[in-house]
Amino acid sequence: MPRWIGLVSLIAALALAYGCSDTVSHNDGSEDMPPVGKCQIDKNIDFDTSTVLAADTQIEGYICPKTDRDYYKVTVPAGGKLLKLSLAYVTTAPKLNMTYTIFDSSTPPKPVETAAPGIFNKFDAVHCVAPGTYYLMLQDGGDDAYDIKNTYTLKYTTASDKDTNEPNDAAAQATALSGSATGYISCQGDKDYFKVNVGADQLFKIALQPAKATPVDLKYSVYDSTNTLVGTDAIPDGSKADAKLEVLQAVPKAGAYTIVIEDKDGDEADADTSYTLTVSTAPEQDPQDKGTRNDTPATATVVGASGGTFTGQIGSKGDVDWFVINGLSGATVNNPGVMEVILSTPAGQQALDPSFSIIYSDSGSACTKDTCCTVLAKTACQDDVDCFRKTYTCINKGDNFCLDKDCSPNATVGCPTEKACAGATSCLPNKFCGAEHAFRVGRNKTTASTVLTSQLLIHPGPWYVRVSDQQDDEYEHGRNYTVSIKVQMDPDGAKELDTELFADRCWLVANISEETRTEWEWKRHVVQAKTKIAAKQIALDQWVQGYLSYEGDIDFYGLPNPCPGADCTLSIDYQPGPGCPSSGAPLRHCQDANKLKNAMGLEFLYTIRRTDDEAEGWTGFSAKAGESGVWGADGSPPLCVYSYKNHGSSPYYITVEDMGQNFWSWSCYYRFRIRKVADGCASPCKTHPVSGNCGA
Repeated sequence: MPRWIGLVSLIAALALAYGCSDTVSHNDGSEDMPPVGKCQIDKNIDFDTSTVLAADTQIEGYICPKTDRDYYKVTVPAGGKLLKLSLAYVTTAPKLNMTYTIFDSSTPPKPVETAAPGIFNKFDAVHCVAPGTYYLMLQDGGDDAYDIKNTYTLKYTTASDKDTNEPNDAAAQATALSGSATGYISCQGDKDYFKVNVGADQLFKIALQPAKATPVDLKYSVYDSTNTLVGTDAIPDGSKADAKLEVLQAVPKAGAYTIVIEDKDGDEADADTSYTLTVSTAPEQDPQDKGTRNDTPATATVVGASGGTFTGQIGSKGDVDWFVINGLSGATVNNPGVMEVILSTPAGQQALDPSFSIIYSDSGSACTKDTCCTVLAKTACQDDVDCFRKTYTCINKGDNFCLDKDCSPNATVGCPTEKACAGATSCLPNKFCGAEHAFRVGRNKTTASTVLTSQLLIHPGPWYVRVSDQQDDEYEHGRNYTVSIKVQMDPDGAKELDTELFADRCWLVANISEETRTEWEWKRHVVQAKTKIAAKQIALDQWVQGYLSYEGDIDFYGLPNPCPGADCTLSIDYQPGPGCPSSGAPLRHCQDANKLKNAMGLEFLYTIRRTDDEAEGWTGFSAKAGESGVWGADGSPPLCVYSYKNHGSSPYYITVEDMGQNFWSWSCYYRFRIRKVADGCASPCKTHPVSGNCGA
């Protein structure tokens, strides 16, 4: 019995000696220990065994084995606020993602600061803390790696904060600002709050500049009294010698506002480089923004039932002007309306991208907030063409939409990659999502600019027009624009059911290397097949009248075969209505100016094609504004136009469109009829001596 006790004591003694050794072998093959070599054993394995570290003293250590954590105790003296850490694990072949956490000295200790997310292994960080004792815990970011050979180095210093406005780290502590103030982004995550007042019809003029080049990219954010973000902007790169920011920022109304200054990403600090914030005001000059601003759909400027012309300005950072048209409440596919928008901007100093969107309320997409309208409900799609008559883009739903329970309460794991038609990211006052029906932009304009379109309206109102800089990042205070908005029922009436194609032709032909009519025709047939467009039926010798009333309008007519199984020669009589525009057509960004230089007026293009052809085998002609005549066998000059016997009894399509597919008129009509001039292959057509086929 005594001998057994002595043996146990010996084993315990050996175990104790083993545990207190400076090194330990790990050759047992355990997954949690290095299979070969030795770990340097650290004794600072928790809060109670933490190593007391003196300020400005460098120490080395290892992260080994897996799950190893090293604890250090540091002290911030009275009068200090800044804890500066220098931590480096530097090797040409790093095996760790080293990071750290700072804990207070409460019982039990609570985490108060962490390393900047996504950064590992090398830190020169500054944290704002109150005087006192803290614990610093070092570890591998995933707790699943170690390094036997390479050490880390750690040193800390403390300092007082040079920012005399502190504490101003919360709205309740905001520094009252009148004119200018100097501050510091002294530590990681530091935010400085200032409170300012603005009067009615005034803009904030915000200037922000560091005293010298700095790693901090200064950012401002303006919040109203309900802590709602009003506007924000940042210096892109504070390390440049000329870094500064000067912005005119609009606010919804007169009152008190909070301005927050911070690093753009929240992970940089510079306790030694100050910044200067200057806030003044400038008068609002946009008549649409005086009184109640028209920056939202709920405060949109009301346009009369038939339209109106308005003056406005893109006069401040992110300025957006909304206009609402409450007419055309009965617009449908069978009874459509049309809207023409002309946005004119004079020459100026800033390279604006003046743009407008035409937006309707999608009754299938209920919403509670703007972010729920990044996509439209019940609009699954595979490509842009699937969004025909809804919007013009098919996009992924994305994480933001799918993880927001207000927007997608029943989202599945695969939701972010599911596709749906894009929304306008606007929840309209009727609590349905806005859908962008069309978008037009004049790019990079310091010169005078005119952007225009006419669009078919097949959804009931209200409809909205949103005017802004394309990226919401440029503006020019004092530079007026004029927007003209006209609406009426489509002069083509219910017939437009068979002609309406796509709200944005440039999206429809996207990714085509060279834009040609054949490629456009192929796209047109894809749309036609997916939407079951049915051509309006006409007969020989019947006069047909119609309008090209919107951009990209193509009218389809179905003609029964005039001589089934036989040849016959044909002619088309054509006439325009009065007042057809001969110039002024818009040139879209996807269109070739050289190809269209002679097609900037309304020029009617007529084609005849077989209904069973995809895109080939068509013939046609064009007639400029005001031009009338005869095209065919008895025209001047006579042309061989015929129905081919080998087509059997196949009917034909007749189409009418603008030659440049970029112009329209609500008053100028086209008029045509098709006549059979003669049976058989009559002059000027000829019968081929070998094949016996009719031809020119």
